[in-house]
Amino acid sequence: IKLFEAIDKQKVFNEEKIKEQFKGTPIEKRYASLKKYLYELVIKSLTFYNSETISSIKVRRMLDAAEILQRKGLYHQAIRKLDKAEKMAEEVGLNFVIHDITRLKISCKSMISEFPPEEEFIAFKENQTSLISRMAQTNEICNKGLDIVFYSMYARDNAYPKNIERYKNLINDDFLALEKDLKGGYNKHQYYYTLKRYYSMIGEAEKEDEYNKKHINVFESGEMKKKHLPSNYIHSVMTLLENLDPNTQREDIDYWVNHCENFFENEGGSYINKANDLGHLHCIQQTHALVGQNNKKINELEAVITEYLDANKSKMNTFAGRWLNYNLAWTKVYKKDYKEALSLSNDLVNNDELSTSHFLYSPAIIQNIIIHFELKNFSYLEFAIGSFYKELKKKARLTANETLVFDFFYQNLSKIGSSAISNQDMFARLQNVYEATAKKPLDFTSEYLLQWINAKAGNQIYVNNKGVLEYS
Repeated sequence: IKLFEAIDKQKVFNEEKIKEQFKGTPIEKRYASLKKYLYELVIKSLTFYNSETISSIKVRRMLDAAEILQRKGLYHQAIRKLDKAEKMAEEVGLNFVIHDITRLKISCKSMISEFPPEEEFIAFKENQTSLISRMAQTNEICNKGLDIVFYSMYARDNAYPKNIERYKNLINDDFLALEKDLKGGYNKHQYYYTLKRYYSMIGEAEKEDEYNKKHINVFESGEMKKKHLPSNYIHSVMTLLENLDPNTQREDIDYWVNHCENFFENEGGSYINKANDLGHLHCIQQTHALVGQNNKKINELEAVITEYLDANKSKMNTFAGRWLNYNLAWTKVYKKDYKEALSLSNDLVNNDELSTSHFLYSPAIIQNIIIHFELKNFSYLEFAIGSFYKELKKKARLTANETLVFDFFYQNLSKIGSSAISNQDMFARLQNVYEATAKKPLDFTSEYLLQWINAKAGNQIYVNNKGVLEYS
């Protein structure tokens, strides 16, 4: 218990400090064995805690229970438990587990002289043949899905046009032809989810949207139950929401936000990733509000997200936590609350978990430089721009749009701050270059940059600390 409490108090696990804390105590002598024992206890506790919300764990626990009942000679009870497990395994798509369940059920029936008659046995064998075919298809789809996961991570870390072509042969005509003969709801879910990720990776938005909608329909049609794979379902809905245009599709955005909120409140139940998924929804809402300059929503969401981040501090190293922090810093910039913006931005930039491979790394660096510019910390800018510019250029982490902004600061550093008029002239020139040459369509980080550039060029309306619109 003492070892667990000491580890639990640490924000980031530091084994050397733990060992130092227990130096000279009985724990020091048994540290290795106690740590292993504690680890196994925590894993068992987490498994038990989540067994009612993760369907695959629930099925396996029922299968384990049935096997124990069989060994105790309680065959009738084992069969009832196996019937429940089989029904849920069918719903979730655990084809490999269904195979084990069926074999165990036959074994139990044979022990109580209830072995099926010949016609049932023949039907069982045919069903097994169908199951094996479905399992083979599951294997093929899941293996392709693993390829997409691996290459999408590689593409994210090396996201340049020259590398995109190499991924386009990952999906061939044979794989696309599988759609005509998909076996079961689970295989449909995996197939459409895989293709949606693939087309997202290679930048084909229309195809991504097509397969994303097909994936959502697998759940809406009842072929897969939302409660069994809640994160997979709601992520696809949020992908649809994320791709809507906040300037022209506000009614559609409101509809799908309400759909997501209803899911979290009523349909989704309690599941392990619920807090993170809710944070992801807040990210999308916040991004839409900022890009669409929906000042009412910006103010409403600022309070909601601040409360969410306070309640989920332990999740700040998640994807959603970083994205929310980044967006909230931009909200403060829009309100000209630069000191608070800097505090939020520093939390992000100084976070050891935000590695150079993370997609927010370079946007966060640029955001931090912009905030220092607004605070007129020009001596720091000279150091930061030179240091970060060389690092990011060397590692090729800058997008084309980010390079435009970094080049501007790097080349005009000596002129910035000389006068408001000359600054405005410089930003007006940057605005012209950015709008003419920036890679389209703009992602949300590039939209934020463009809005800020427009403001510095004197062309943008902002909302002040009192929620009142004003010209920069």
